[in-house]
Amino acid sequence: LDCVKLLVENGADIDIKDSMYNQTSLVMAACLNVPDLVKYFIENGADLTSCDSKKNTALHYLCKNPETKDSIDCIQRIVEKIKIANCLQIIDSQNVRSKTPLYFAVKSGNAQIVDILVEAGCDVTETRPNNTYTILSVAIFMKAILNPTSDIVAKLITAGSNVNASDVYGYTPLMQAASCKDLDSMKLLIQHGADIHSENCGGDGIVDYCLRYRYIERCERISAKDVLELVHKTGARLKIDDIAEKYVYDIMNNSDTDTLEYLISNGLDIHHIGKNNRNILHLLSRLDMNGFNKIKPYCDEADVNQQDTDGDTPLMFVVKIFPFHFLIDYFLERGADVNLRNKKGQTPLMIVADENDTEILQELIYAGADIIDSQNVRSKTPLYFAVKSGNAQIVDILVEAGCDADVNQQDTDGVTPLMCVKKFSFHFLINYFLERDADVNLRNKKGQTLLMIVADKNDTEILQELIYAGADVNIRSQDGRTAL
Repeated sequence: LDCVKLLVENGADIDIKDSMYNQTSLVMAACLNVPDLVKYFIENGADLTSCDSKKNTALHYLCKNPETKDSIDCIQRIVEKIKIANCLQIIDSQNVRSKTPLYFAVKSGNAQIVDILVEAGCDVTETRPNNTYTILSVAIFMKAILNPTSDIVAKLITAGSNVNASDVYGYTPLMQAASCKDLDSMKLLIQHGADIHSENCGGDGIVDYCLRYRYIERCERISAKDVLELVHKTGARLKIDDIAEKYVYDIMNNSDTDTLEYLISNGLDIHHIGKNNRNILHLLSRLDMNGFNKIKPYCDEADVNQQDTDGDTPLMFVVKIFPFHFLIDYFLERGADVNLRNKKGQTPLMIVADENDTEILQELIYAGADIIDSQNVRSKTPLYFAVKSGNAQIVDILVEAGCDADVNQQDTDGVTPLMCVKKFSFHFLINYFLERDADVNLRNKKGQTLLMIVADKNDTEILQELIYAGADVNIRSQDGRTAL
């Protein structure tokens, strides 16, 4: 500051702009957030209307970075000077991105600065055309991530902010509040005339935003049920079938059983959820035990063997997505058919063999899963999937259960289980297959033998084992090539 004073006292022009950012000394001091310099320039007649190449004034920068009490004092002082100079347009000036000082004040979450600007008469209506934001929506979002007890939203509404203002996408403050699960702000907006029937440019309304789960850091996760109840009570229509089609997976993924119960009580058909012929049991893979126990009474009414449009049963869904043992036990206790097949011809056992879960595999075998005669539409048996998983223990379990006969089985592409063996489990499994007379010279539909497939991967160690086991090095594939 002493250096600055010395230069100014000796005739330095404080309103000269630099050539890089087009900033005066005042704007630069505000940009760098140096309150002492800002105060000095203000008191020495700096041009308050000056802006830089991005059209930011000193007030923009001060509202953007109110880190200390001195910064707030600077804002108070500059606003007072603006009033004295009768250049109030500065308070509502926009930078190149249409952002005003009020926008930055709201985004900072500092209610004191918002008060200063509102008392000075700043425009809180935000009715500019082609606006990419509304000031209330910004305030609601910042409340969610910075300070849930903030009263900035209430201050803006009281000052006359337009509760039905929308941005260029048709996004309103009420939609923002619903998205953030901010019940207090929603109630306040509705009390002041917010339109609960409004839709954005894509046709999404308040209910859609209630049910879109948006994770906001430091924001408490509130059930969508409370928000749905509010908008329902105030007249918004709940289209249960549409909700089920769009959002029931999100509801289950978030273990939001309160909302699920609310939808069921308002007509959600647990037997046919969405367009894929799934019932509530198909969705259980997304719940933990607590969530499951909460909605179990509804689950008991649903068909445990219902197949969706892909032929998947609830049991297949669980073992494929999140194989919770308590759910598998529940399905089996209710009589789930362990040998039903989906449209790919897969049984639950094939899926589990591929997913590498030995405990569930044994449970399915104990429940009567077919091992020997089970094939999918491509003629793959459970052994194919076990070998593909590379888990020798799964292979052992299947073998002990009686699937030895499959060692030379070829699928529709001519692929044998041995051709599916992963490198990291090859040494154990090749011995297993060879002991059971696996033919290392069988060919797939391209005429390739296992030796050719391994040669293509340049693995000399495995090549040596296959040659030792009797692999023919001169067999030709359909394109006339040998392993060499």
